Amino acid sequence: LLSFAWELITLVYKTSLGMTRLLSTQHHTLGLQVSLWLSIGYLVLVLTVWPYRHNGLNILSGFFAGLNAHIVYSLIQMEKDSDSLFWNVTAAAVTLTILVTMVLVP
Repeated sequence: LLSFAWELITLVYKTSLGMTRLLSTQHHTLGLQVSLWLSIGYLVLVLTVWPYRHNGLNILSGFFAGLNAHIVYSLIQMEKDSDSLFWNVTAAAVTLTILVTMVLVP
């Protein structure tokens, strides 16, 4: 039952992410920020619920959810044309956080 319910949560997440990007064509920054909050929320859910019985699937799901949040954050930074040093430090911090989380969570 948990697996079926989790698939519904994943379906709602992906649909809301797509609709956010589709409906925010006039306000790019707002759409990216909403997408980032959706991605972070899904990442937190993946890391707290552990929906799959096999730990390897949970780790992969958490990794890809974290990677998705990182990519959306990268798009926000590219939209801003921010300083490259700040961007490199932030990208390294986010990537390191994802990797440490994947090591410490199991």
